Amino acid sequence: MAEFKLALAQAMTAMLGFKDDQGQSLRLSPSGLVIIVPPALYVTALEAVGATVIASTTNILQGAARVVPLPEITTGTTWYLLKTDGHIRPFIFQDRMPIEFGSQTEQSESGFMREVFMFGVRARYRVTYGHWAYAVRTVFN
Repeated sequence: MAEFKLALAQAMTAMLGFKDDQGQSLRLSPSGLVIIVPPALYVTALEAVGATVIASTTNILQGAARVVPLPEITTGTTWYLLKTDGHIRPFIFQDRMPIEFGSQTEQSESGFMREVFMFGVRARYRVTYGHWAYAVRTVFN
């Protein structure tokens, strides 16, 4: 847990220290932070931002971020720190084609002749990058 707290502090320091192409600080605030972790790191991350004392010292990162487990992250040591309260998000979700439900019931040939009913759902989405400075990837050892 102390190691995760140190990695979180380093990720926050990196994010808050980002500069623009002119070398000027982006002046990011440490608010609206979300930690996206694989399920294997979920409890560790919760303890790192929820505990009042870690390794006999006061936990200054208590309540600094919200923790969200994401099962799609398959590497148990990789996690992400996102800033989600800016005007632009770190990632942008595009709903290209909304969910469309389809079915073949008794009016279809397979439904009438074989009593086989088929159902399906179709949709198209896209996720793209938003503001580059609002996401930090960390590999935790």
